[in-house]
Amino acid sequence: MKILETRGLTKIYPGVEDVIALNHVDFSLEKGELAAIIGESGSEKAHCFT
Repeated sequence: MKILETRGLTKIYPGVEDVIALNHVDFSLEKGELAAIIGESGSEKAHCFT
């Protein structure tokens, strides 16, 4: 049973040159699974859940 799922998640910061922070991210988590999202500071990890 999936308890968390996202499909095609995209986050773009508009500007003179758009910055694509997340580009078509697919993610799912099944009940009982453990996962970690890791990356450098400022790499938009929190946008996956907000």
